[in-house]
Amino acid sequence: MLYNIEENVYINDDNYNIAEIKRLFIEYCKTIGPKQHKYGEGQLGRALRYMEKNFSTNISLESMAADLYISPTYLSRILNEKTQLGFYGWLHHFRIQWARKLLEETNLYLYEIAEKVGYSSYKIFSEHFLSLTGKTAKEYREYYQQEN
Repeated sequence: MLYNIEENVYINDDNYNIAEIKRLFIEYCKTIGPKQHKYGEGQLGRALRYMEKNFSTNISLESMAADLYISPTYLSRILNEKTQLGFYGWLHHFRIQWARKLLEETNLYLYEIAEKVGYSSYKIFSEHFLSLTGKTAKEYREYYQQEN
């Protein structure tokens, strides 16, 4: 779009007026305007986007807060107050959400999925998966395969 504006200005040098250039520029700005993030703006949105991107790594409340340039206490407070889920609740949510996708789309062993989503222990992964989905990972995969 910006290229088209420049092209038209150079081609139609004499015929282009300021109002038309302004109109085209505003139209262009609307196309590159602020993107809507599914978690919103502000510290909470930044925190949830960060966690969604980094859940499979060995992140902690402290390391995440440091990367976001906020205190761990403040980060914990905004997660708890605004979402009632807290740091570890969100971390497990993102990990199990991705594990479900891997169970649906791959034939990876369950322990491999546990590692890929950030769990160092298959046992802990299994406990969290069961508590968040109501099924074991094996049951979930079998159920999904039967339905599809």
